[in-house]
Amino acid sequence: MRIDYPRRAFSGWRRFVPSWRQWLSLCMVGVVLAVSGFAALYVAVDVPAPNELSTAQTSVVYYAGGKQELGRFAEVDRTLVPLSDVPESVRYAVLAAEDRGFYENSGISPTGILRAAWNNISGGDTQGASTITQQYARNAYLTQDRTWKRKIKETILAIKLNRELSKDQILEDYLNTIYFGRGAYGIQAASQAYFRKDVDQLSVAEGAVLAAVIRSPSAYDPAEGKDAKQALENRFNYVIDGMVEQGWLDASEAADMKVPHVPKPQQGNQYAGQNGYLLYYVRDELKSLGFSGQEIDGGGLRITTTFDPKAQKAAEEAVKANFPTEPNDGVQAGLASVEPGTGRIVAMYGGKNFLKHPFNNATAAFPVGSSFKAFTLAGAIDDGYSLTDTFAGNSPFLIPGTTHEVNNQGYASYGDQISLLTATEDSVNTAFVDLCVQMGPEKALAAAKAAGVDTSGIEPTANVTLGFGDISPLDMAGAYSTFAAEGKQVDPFSVLEVRSASGELLYQADPSVRDAFTPDVANEVTYALSQVVAAGTGVAAQGLGRPAAGKTGNNEGTTAWFVGYTPQLSTAVGFYRDLPDDPQAPLNGVAGMPVFTGAGYPTQIWTAYMRLALEGEPIEPFPPAPAPVVTYSPTPTPTPTTKSPSPTPTTSSPKPTKTPSPTESPSPTETSSSPTPEPPGGGGGGGARAFRR
Repeated sequence: MRIDYPRRAFSGWRRFVPSWRQWLSLCMVGVVLAVSGFAALYVAVDVPAPNELSTAQTSVVYYAGGKQELGRFAEVDRTLVPLSDVPESVRYAVLAAEDRGFYENSGISPTGILRAAWNNISGGDTQGASTITQQYARNAYLTQDRTWKRKIKETILAIKLNRELSKDQILEDYLNTIYFGRGAYGIQAASQAYFRKDVDQLSVAEGAVLAAVIRSPSAYDPAEGKDAKQALENRFNYVIDGMVEQGWLDASEAADMKVPHVPKPQQGNQYAGQNGYLLYYVRDELKSLGFSGQEIDGGGLRITTTFDPKAQKAAEEAVKANFPTEPNDGVQAGLASVEPGTGRIVAMYGGKNFLKHPFNNATAAFPVGSSFKAFTLAGAIDDGYSLTDTFAGNSPFLIPGTTHEVNNQGYASYGDQISLLTATEDSVNTAFVDLCVQMGPEKALAAAKAAGVDTSGIEPTANVTLGFGDISPLDMAGAYSTFAAEGKQVDPFSVLEVRSASGELLYQADPSVRDAFTPDVANEVTYALSQVVAAGTGVAAQGLGRPAAGKTGNNEGTTAWFVGYTPQLSTAVGFYRDLPDDPQAPLNGVAGMPVFTGAGYPTQIWTAYMRLALEGEPIEPFPPAPAPVVTYSPTPTPTPTTKSPSPTPTTSSPKPTKTPSPTESPSPTETSSSPTPEPPGGGGGGGARAFRR
């Protein structure tokens, strides 16, 4: 007979730790609850048919305000086909890519579940399940949720699928629902999207391409660029090797098999006109924010952008009404407009029609010419220079220590002591290069970078101020908006808010605002640029009828710009010419103009756009600029007179008298000199043009 002794009470830390009997009881309760919960979920989860996977998951893009629809991302394209219509080689290619043991496994992979759950929790790729059955289960519950609850539902569904359906039926449903990129859901839609043929006409190699892209459509679609082409080739070889390994493809046939030609995606009418430029810009921004191609094309996102319908319409109307007349073959125009202080992109003009010219001129980078001088001006003022300080205005100007000469437009000379304000008004190249020589070109580049310009590819040479660096209209509009916002810099953006189809907030813009310049520096730049409009090369912008500041720009006759702003809006307009045999063709001669400058058509379009975009808005003055203070007047660098290619005198002289533009020119030329063809280095730039796309 066992004698029961009274148990002594625990003391110390053991008082707070359950006994083994208590642990066992808790574990038994936990197991019962888990089994009960799993059983309840198992009963509650239904197996959906593929045609029940809603085609209403199209992502919709809205203008600012979230009411007016701008467009849609790849309306879900899905055509169901029986498995018998899918060639056996295509089926084997998919199995080789995604689940080589599909016909033998139980439908789930414990290691795949753990890996997928970790990816979802940590923000990785949502397509993390390893078996085809699990992938189909995941698609049935396609949401942006990355939770254990969703993962448990997917696991239950995979188990039920494997028990209730044949393997062939699961494979058929999978092939009819999986996302292949290019807006295509299902193998038939993918066959049309990638090869423009029905699935039953696919070759072995074409089937291997479609199987390869399943893993990550945007990463393997060759239309996405060089890296994607290489990634596709590697994945293609993996699929082919897997087919050989499994005995589904003869090794001799596979030996010479290469990635077949994949045509570029066809664009629907929803991308016609300006819509394509806006939608693709938004799409790229969504990707940069972490949204996958599958979420964008089929996740039912509701995307509110910063684009203003009134401003966008104004951009289209302004360019159409003021585009250069013939001859104008190959002439391209880009426009971008940004709200100062917020970074919101309110409008873009990328070209006449996205379907015919998919290259976005608003985001294309090309030489900005004298429009860059605004950054040199900001750097100088920030460094202690004054608008009353004087510099060399003679033409030509020999850069000290070099054999490089700089000329003004039309070889005009302004004397050997010209104020920085006058140099800004009349876009005097020699004075600004002299300024860069004295203060250091690095300060001009630093100011441009502070304003928001990517200066990584621009060399800090003395003539950097002439603007032969490549910058896009969007970046220029954003950088000039820094001056309009009294020195507050915000990177331009277009995605304001993203919600799921059910209304859940997935993303909300929270742009970073940075102090690039003090208000005094920014306002003094604004004052100088307002004088460009009042009495300088930008006088055509006076047609706006409200306070405006801006700067014209040319690059050896190959590009022409006007970038300007009001307190409410900053806008850049840039022109270049792209001919079949000359992608850097000169603009001179377009519309019958001997010299095509920023003071002409670019300023006209800018003025027309701003007038329409700001119609009904209050007229706001610029903040008062601090009174110019004479800090010092540097001795201008002497300029030689013997090498002048023009009879224009190079001795100290008053400001040249403005010569009227030719009668066929729509507005004044870039400078106040006669429209003599510009020499190398004149008019705000130099060097060969190289577009950054």
